[in-house]
Amino acid sequence: MFLSEGLYYLRFKSRNSLCPFYEILRSLSYIEESPTVISQSSSLYAHSGPHRHCRSTMSTSSSESDWQHLLINEFFEVKIPSRHPESTVTQAQCFQVARQILQVLDIKHVGIQGQYSFTLFSPIRSKIIQFRLDSLDDNLLALVHQVYEHESPKVERYQGPISFPLPIYISDLAKGVYLPAIEHPALVKPFPIETQLRTVIDLARFIARATHFPQPPGMCLPDSWTASAPLFLDQLIHTFATHAPDLSPIVERTRSDLHLLDMLPIVLTHTGLGIGNIFVDRDDGHITAVIDWDHAGLEVFGLSVWTLYECFLSYKQWDEIHFYTNIVSDGRPAHQVLEEAFWNEIWLSVSDRIDRKKHEEAVKAAVTLWILNRYFRGSETTFDINNEEHASELARARAIFEYMEKSKETASLNT
Repeated sequence: MFLSEGLYYLRFKSRNSLCPFYEILRSLSYIEESPTVISQSSSLYAHSGPHRHCRSTMSTSSSESDWQHLLINEFFEVKIPSRHPESTVTQAQCFQVARQILQVLDIKHVGIQGQYSFTLFSPIRSKIIQFRLDSLDDNLLALVHQVYEHESPKVERYQGPISFPLPIYISDLAKGVYLPAIEHPALVKPFPIETQLRTVIDLARFIARATHFPQPPGMCLPDSWTASAPLFLDQLIHTFATHAPDLSPIVERTRSDLHLLDMLPIVLTHTGLGIGNIFVDRDDGHITAVIDWDHAGLEVFGLSVWTLYECFLSYKQWDEIHFYTNIVSDGRPAHQVLEEAFWNEIWLSVSDRIDRKKHEEAVKAAVTLWILNRYFRGSETTFDINNEEHASELARARAIFEYMEKSKETASLNT
């Protein structure tokens, strides 16, 4: 939501190009690194995600600036007239209303816009103001604030005297440093194990905290990842039989284990908990904020754990997936130290609500389900190995599942 919305629509074109989003972050004093470091980190942090349909529509020959202009023009010239045919809304009107609401002249638009909103900010007031095509779920926003009061900037709908055709939302800027603005750990020598440990431990606590606010079992919507899992997996089994037979056993096992999910609580779940939505303390790696709750929902506990494997144990550089094999002070590879710390913390943090011996297999099923969702939701019936993005998603999923299997074997040998 707000500052990060649209990150998934950005394609980093080259190691030597500085994307517009980093320019806007620098204007907010979020970035101090040189352009070389930032562009290197960009290629490492860029990752595949669930918004394939958005990224695939962008021509690789267009500049990032052109792409942003296309998004903005489409929002005002196509989407608003389609959704609100009785209204005429312009960029100039949004700027004018933002100045009136925030009572400041210094209003700028963020460097990356979303597909369904137009977002502005005031550096002086440290406020984000967003004009959305549709309203957000007020109950969900209230739950986010209840569960993550200290980590998520409160988002409130404008209810003042100024009338406007679109719903308007206001939020504080997130505290800390936008995670991709920090030099990528793969570029740091020696590997920054202490700051990475702090981040993954905080991540575990963040995910676990939702279990302290369990929701009624029947609260999952029909289109939630949890409720729609049987149909999704059935379709994926059929697709993988042809295109990825090596992953078929994983899908079939997950399908047969779905009943285990009934053992887990229904919790508030951030479905896009990637690095693009996380802010940290530059010095110690402590997570200071998590943003972009637009597509959050109520799901079984454990789905958010996918981010550990995609964003904190591995990275994708161009078409290759790498895990952090850097040897740290205790003689083990960094990925092993980080994974162990994460799971130790998450089981400790949920111990009064979820018993590891009883629920570990259920949590593993939830994690596997979400990894499959992460890379194949939307292509479960249309998967084409000759499609570049489909092939890329398949490679990422394979790498993570292979890693998880080896990690399980290593853990067994050490017990």
